[in-house]
Amino acid sequence: MRILAGKWKAKELTTHEGRGTTRPTTSRIRESMMSMCAHQCNLSFSACAVLDAFAGSGALGFELLSRGAAHLTAVEKNRTSFACLLANARNLHATSQEAQLICGDIFAPALYTRFAQPANLIVLDPPYAMSAAEISKLLAQFAECGVCAPSALIMYEHSRNEPLACADNAPYSLELLSEKSHGQTYMSLYRYTSHAQQ
Repeated sequence: MRILAGKWKAKELTTHEGRGTTRPTTSRIRESMMSMCAHQCNLSFSACAVLDAFAGSGALGFELLSRGAAHLTAVEKNRTSFACLLANARNLHATSQEAQLICGDIFAPALYTRFAQPANLIVLDPPYAMSAAEISKLLAQFAECGVCAPSALIMYEHSRNEPLACADNAPYSLELLSEKSHGQTYMSLYRYTSHAQQ
């Protein structure tokens, strides 16, 4: 796998894919995701503080950094995948000022106190086994803990039957901005608004 564009274009990434648990993000899907986000960011990622909540080897987060994102916080629970994440950061010469890498469970609110800043672009590429209901719970935690900047963008990669739904009493709201599909893989871009601290 390689970085597709930007300052690290064509640089190779080490990957770790757990059989039956991860959703490999192909180059075609990554490019579609970047295009969707860039359109909403006026073609520039320079103001983006990115949170890659299920970072894996870091392909999505590092792609955004390569294309000019201001900061990346990448969280990965699996230690083998986290080792790949660290190796890729070293190989790309990503600095600690631009990339914050955390080994931990994104569902643990105590982890959020370590985040350098609120995110205004959140990438959600969860394992296959994780349901949309679990992701909705995570977004509620984000709202209650102030993880996201106002009017943040959320890029969600999911299967056909797992779109996000927002409960009536949820501490946040979602506005679907765009959606694309490649086979059974869907990419949905949302505007996320927290109501918990308003």
